[in-house]
Amino acid sequence: MDPGTTTAIAILDMRGNVLWVGSGKFYGREKIVNKILEFGRPLVVATDRRIPPAVVEKIAASFDSLLYVPEHELSKTEKDETVGRFRTSNRHERDALASALRAYRKYNQLFRKIELVLSEMGLSHLEENVKEMVLKRRAGNIARAVSLLTCKN
Repeated sequence: MDPGTTTAIAILDMRGNVLWVGSGKFYGREKIVNKILEFGRPLVVATDRRIPPAVVEKIAASFDSLLYVPEHELSKTEKDETVGRFRTSNRHERDALASALRAYRKYNQLFRKIELVLSEMGLSHLEENVKEMVLKRRAGNIARAVSLLTCKN
C-alpha cells in the first residue's frame, strides 16, 4: 500500500503474480479493506516506508497479516528497478507495487521450499494453508504445519 491523498494498492498472489494495481483519491480504510477482500485475505501488507504509516499498520492488523517494512526508505531508483517491466499509472501505484514485490521477494525462497516439499509429498492442495502457518509462525516448520492440517481428531 501507498496511503495518502491518493492511495494506491498492489495485490499479488502467493506465487508473485500481480493480480491488481490501482489507486484513487481519498480512499478510506473501509474502501481499502473492501478492495483487498475482492482478492482474498492478505498474508502480508507491505509499505515502502521504514516507519510504516499508521493506516498501513491498521490494515495489516485488521487482517492479522504480517507487516513488511523495508530495511531502509526505498529511493525512486530502487522502486523503478523493483517494478521493472510492470507499467503503473502513477508514482503511488509504482510505490505500492514496489513494496509488494519487495515483500514477495523476501518470502519467495520459503514459498518455493514449501511448494517443493508439498509437491513431493503429494499435498500441493495444502500449499496456501502451510505458507500461512509457517509464515505467521503458527507452525514451526513445514512438517508441523502438514501434521496440524492433516491430523484427524
